[in-house]
Amino acid sequence: MSLDDIVNTGLLALFGGTLVWVAIGALVGRFQGFNVGIATGMILFGLTGLGFAGWLAWLLWGPGADGAPGIDQIGIVGVFGAFGGFGALGGTVVLTHELERRHPRATQPVSARRAGLATVLVALGNLVLIGGAVMGMVIDDDLMRGSITTFSSVTLACCIWFAASVVGRRLQLSQVLILVLVGGGFYLAAESMRLFGPVVGLGR
Repeated sequence: MSLDDIVNTGLLALFGGTLVWVAIGALVGRFQGFNVGIATGMILFGLTGLGFAGWLAWLLWGPGADGAPGIDQIGIVGVFGAFGGFGALGGTVVLTHELERRHPRATQPVSARRAGLATVLVALGNLVLIGGAVMGMVIDDDLMRGSITTFSSVTLACCIWFAASVVGRRLQLSQVLILVLVGGGFYLAAESMRLFGPVVGLGR
């Protein structure tokens, strides 16, 4: 099967198969609850995208690959990976949050010093986010560089908020996954702009 055939099949399976994943999710939700059903559909959608991204990556970079992949081919792998990663990780967030709601964990006591440090870290993360947005969208007159600055500030803020939750002993798995989803997503967006921005003429 050629690369174009795999791409076309992948697009059909990813978006055409959505009706199937919705039906399976609805069936699961009928017995396990709405949130579990939504999570099931999202995870199946995500695994479809990740599966085709992995298949394409194997053809482009694996043994027997025909030379170095072009920028368009890398972009196609990235698109499948982005849709797949968002679906799988987003569904896992929903599923994890539902399980934590059904089986709540006892709150751990925290000292006043740790609570104060956690508050400071949350405020620092907020300042990083706001500062990055101002620098990237207001001060910097280069569109690509400003967008990268803004997106990178979101990733850095998520790292700081993660540290705040650890220090304050408020961290739950669903929070970790949300921070990975948001911070990782904006990191990938920034890296994509660095890679593809000059190609599409994004800049001044």
